Amino acid sequence: MTIMLYGDLPVNGGLWRPITVDIGEPGTIVNAVPPAPVSNAHSEVGMRACKLSKDVLCQAFSLSEDPVLRSRIAGQHQDGFPGNALFGNNQHGGVSVVFYPDNAIGSGGGAQTINDGQDAYGLTCTTGGGIPDIENHEGADPVLFLWRRLIPNSGGPGQKRGGQSMDQAYAVRYSDLMAGPGFNACAKVPPHGVGGGYPASAGDFYPVRETNIDELLSKRELPVMERFEGKMEEVRSKLTHLKLGHDDVFVALSGGGGGIGNPLLREPE
Repeated sequence: MTIMLYGDLPVNGGLWRPITVDIGEPGTIVNAVPPAPVSNAHSEVGMRACKLSKDVLCQAFSLSEDPVLRSRIAGQHQDGFPGNALFGNNQHGGVSVVFYPDNAIGSGGGAQTINDGQDAYGLTCTTGGGIPDIENHEGADPVLFLWRRLIPNSGGPGQKRGGQSMDQAYAVRYSDLMAGPGFNACAKVPPHGVGGGYPASAGDFYPVRETNIDELLSKRELPVMERFEGKMEEVRSKLTHLKLGHDDVFVALSGGGGGIGNPLLREPE
């Protein structure tokens, strides 16, 4: 938060002294007490609280008499992502924990009054974050990445459109079983637009079972969705036990950012 508020100052402990964060009464959703469930606390509730705070600020700025403040509004950011945390044996004789926050950084940012939303913007709480090279994942874990790409039209339409998001997929290639929880923090309510802008896409994830990747690779054909003979499985947005076997594919689609302004006023080019 301090980096965003005081971007021109070096990061140091003194930045925190004038800031007080009131997290409310104990027992509320942002100040949970036992035995309340707090799984994915910062990566779900924390992001939603951040999204809500920015939304309230944008509404306040839009009503300001100061033209500078009125100009500093944005479509809603995604601030949520699909992911999993899988455990299983790897090709090095050890155990891997496959938890990739790539789709978090791959989420789209809200449109700004001065420009389109940033593609693969990330989350507001991931200032300075980046997406690792797929070679880092493949070198350590029993996976083969099949694609990583932007999703066309995933950002909300507007005079300035929302940022586009990322679609990525990997297959389990060097393990017979990977298992663990799966989650999607923004599945049903996509980020809204502002001032006539439209909502963006929400996130999604699903496994594709018993694919023909071996056959495709042996023929030197690119393993893309259109060539899969496997079965796409619809799953809930919260799973306590997701299993992926050899040659199963995990597809995760991040959501985009909301648009701003009437899309009919957008420059045609």
